Amino acid sequence: MRITQSSVAALEARDKKWYAWDEKVRGFGVRINSDGSKTYLVKYRVEGKQRKKSIGRAETMKAEDARRRAMKMLVEAAEGIHSGGLYPFNYKVHRASLGREESRRARARRDR
Repeated sequence: MRITQSSVAALEARDKKWYAWDEKVRGFGVRINSDGSKTYLVKYRVEGKQRKKSIGRAETMKAEDARRRAMKMLVEAAEGIHSGGLYPFNYKVHRASLGREESRRARARRDR
């Protein structure tokens, strides 16, 4: 299904949360919760682990804006840039490149 304003509005809640995925942009979708709330999200893999990141609520964001943001996030993920976080995706390599003091400060920021 192509995710548009009208197609998202037509999606109905079920007993459990479920996902509707866009047919054009792989990894872009909508999560429909059991209470009827809808959230745009993007799904991708990093170092073999699947990640899902929320983009925004369907009630406050247009589908085309969410699609553009999802495409940007997917490009960043492919380039190894962690969108919305403090660290690049390859955190182990990044952390090893830091000195002991910088590593301690990085952990303190992460644990805030």
